[in-house]
Amino acid sequence: MRVVHLIEGAPARVWVPLSAVELTKLGFCYLSLADRTIRVPNDAYGELREANIVKVAFLPTALVAVKVETVRGIGWTERASSFSL
Repeated sequence: MRVVHLIEGAPARVWVPLSAVELTKLGFCYLSLADRTIRVPNDAYGELREANIVKVAFLPTALVAVKVETVRGIGWTERASSFSL
């Protein structure tokens, strides 16, 4: 059975490991949210850095993001509230 966890909240920290700076074009960045560090595809890095609220679906054992949605501004838009896997 496959399980995906969903977390929503303000990102505490978004970063790229210094040891992998050259690999980041094809690699991952990290998101700290709700006392968890989740690995996220690097193409979401810019959006995550500017986001006020993040909604992340991730695999709980591997802590790898399956889907990421970001919100900049005051709240969720209608498009962002229709989060589906």
